Amino acid sequence: MSLFRSFIIAISMYSRIPVPQFEWKEKDMRYAICFFPIVGVVIGLVQYLLNLCLQKGFLAVWEYVILSAAAPLLITGGIHLDGFMDVSDALHSYAPAEKKLEIMKDPHIGAFAVISLLAPGLLWIGALIQLSLHMTKGIAAAMPFIYVLSRIFSGMALVWFPSAKKDGLLYTFASASHKKAVRTVLLLSAIFCHLLLLWISPAAGLLLLFFCLTFPAIYRAHAMRTFGGITGDTEGWFLCLEELFMLLLLAVLVRF
Repeated sequence: MSLFRSFIIAISMYSRIPVPQFEWKEKDMRYAICFFPIVGVVIGLVQYLLNLCLQKGFLAVWEYVILSAAAPLLITGGIHLDGFMDVSDALHSYAPAEKKLEIMKDPHIGAFAVISLLAPGLLWIGALIQLSLHMTKGIAAAMPFIYVLSRIFSGMALVWFPSAKKDGLLYTFASASHKKAVRTVLLLSAIFCHLLLLWISPAAGLLLLFFCLTFPAIYRAHAMRTFGGITGDTEGWFLCLEELFMLLLLAVLVRF
């Protein structure tokens, strides 16, 4: 029953997928992060169907690009994008770490949050156009994994990296988690996904494996230096950038 409640909490927290509602208790949150990648699986399945529809000629390029860009936002409700924008505002303040943390708590968005969203948005659209024009069976099957891997490594960061605050939603999830179980499940999930990726598309698998082994370390160093640790907002920032860079890597790969 605890596992089922953890599953429901993960889906409810990180997506707009309708699930039963109940009062969250700390014991029910122990394994919630284990199920965080399930949201990525749902997005990945939708993306794979869109890839198939494109290859079969059921979708025009512009239809494919719009639907592929919209699907993650519709499924998640943009929760991670909200974190990306909050962190962008904080980074452009050039204030001390304490002030940056205060800025991220402000529910209002600033000009830099909007400006910072433009470049990643354009790069995302450009990568989707590139992929749509050169889609192969291997890339069509590999592309959905970016949504799963981003959530696996985001979950790993939550239970491995130090928190910048002793309050907030991230700290609540991190402190309530059964860290050994969560780490084991996420690590095994990462290994399984990468092995499957290497079988589906060796080139894509190796490229994404290298990225996933290096980018979390960069994120940790940046978060520690800038904020004194990670927060829920930096996790959203990390996830958005991780997905963007993996998509860009695949877009470059299809040209060779």
